[in-house]
Amino acid sequence: MNKYYYKHLWQWERRKLKSLICNKPILKPIFGTTDYGWDIVNWKWLIDINSLAFQLKRSRKTIKRELLNGRYETLTNNNSEIALTFSYSADISRFNRIKKYKYKNKQKTKILKFEKLREFIKNELNNKQRQKSNCWKK
Repeated sequence: MNKYYYKHLWQWERRKLKSLICNKPILKPIFGTTDYGWDIVNWKWLIDINSLAFQLKRSRKTIKRELLNGRYETLTNNNSEIALTFSYSADISRFNRIKKYKYKNKQKTKILKFEKLREFIKNELNNKQRQKSNCWKK
């Protein structure tokens, strides 16, 4: 049983994660054919996620999500063979996190932005209440 629960990482934890990785590639894509053509089918992790999770006292799933959220493409040259890999950046991860929160908050306030929509919904709800109250009077 995993004793760590999923929570978002703080910025200082992202920096510590970056220092533990030491600018090494973290992911290698495995390409294959899909319904849409030639694309990434799976990922091969090039680092030990269990040890990172233990050192940061977070769950493995949290670390995986964080690494996927902050990844960027890099080209590595191994034995005169160029391969596409992904590395981790704490700044990219923080930027993506802020972008997600802004999008979430934007969706919640849509009804507050459009007055016509707000009036329409109020009228419809009032009509529904009147119809319900008329049914019980009979």
